[in-house]
Amino acid sequence: MGATLSQAQHAEARKFFEQVDADHNGQISLAELKAAMKLDDHHAKKLILAVDQDHNKRLSYEEFLELFKVRYGPLFSEIDKNGGGSISHVEFVTFCVQAGATNTQDIENFLESGDTDKSGVLDFFEFCQALIRLGI
Repeated sequence: MGATLSQAQHAEARKFFEQVDADHNGQISLAELKAAMKLDDHHAKKLILAVDQDHNKRLSYEEFLELFKVRYGPLFSEIDKNGGGSISHVEFVTFCVQAGATNTQDIENFLESGDTDKSGVLDFFEFCQALIRLGI
């Protein structure tokens, strides 16, 4: 996964950040993170500690971006075999089959619902949001 986000990816990430920031104070609290990512207290605290650079136990937008890189970056990179910064249909299906997934309808549904911009590929934030919707 590339470290640089496009303008469109930043806009999508900012939009998602604002959705998670339920009290609209510009920071993601532990409670907001737990609710958005369906995490228990222990795992949410662990994620915040991993990226909370100013040690205020809240996530700024920049820390929020880092959180996604920490939580979902390794898996995204594993699936994105060609390193192109997006996951193609073929890359995702290949990964799922190798992981033992057999329900092709579930795979297709994930791809279709995840590809919010209908580009035919999943960018990093589409991938993250699709996993979050599944409770992963």
